[in-house]
Amino acid sequence: MVKLHKLVKSIKSRSVTRKKLEKKMNEQIMGELSVELLKPVPAWNSTTLNLFGPFMIRDEVKKQSFGKAYGVIFHCLTSKAVHINCAPDYSTEKFLMVLRRFVSLRGYSSKFFKR
Repeated sequence: MVKLHKLVKSIKSRSVTRKKLEKKMNEQIMGELSVELLKPVPAWNSTTLNLFGPFMIRDEVKKQSFGKAYGVIFHCLTSKAVHINCAPDYSTEKFLMVLRRFVSLRGYSSKFFKR
């Protein structure tokens, strides 16, 4: 009885088709989705924003002078659309100007997320 179990086990371990049938398949792992992504809402209802920079820009009037600028990326969580704007510096006042520009084009979002 004991030797029979060993014989079956050895035959089973050498069988190529058996290994293919018993092979564990990889499964796709889903990322966690927020509640905002699951509800049917209009575009730009939930928006993430990200500031990046500084990067060097050339003055429009005086072509020889350079300055720093910062970019602001607005990303719609519903439609995956992207809106990019440029802020002349990193101050709150200039960021609010960029935000007002965004709101005048796209409308107010119900939620903003910082990335």
